[in-house]
Amino acid sequence: MSRIKFVASLSEDVRKRLINNIIDSNNSVDFLDQWMSKEMDDNGIKGAFTASTTREGYAYWSRVNASIKK
Repeated sequence: MSRIKFVASLSEDVRKRLINNIIDSNNSVDFLDQWMSKEMDDNGIKGAFTASTTREGYAYWSRVNASIKK
């Protein structure tokens, strides 16, 4: 599954949180575009941002990550 399809499958609230965390957690302006342009791999959303430092926390993002259907 592409990352674009995965992100589109999320509820609007979760999708906004994911995108905001990717933007807020990375220095590169192009990181979101680069991340979204690839296929989902075994790491899921890991690497997009550090889940434990987000407002939602590690457990929340682990559940989102577990929802990925390849």
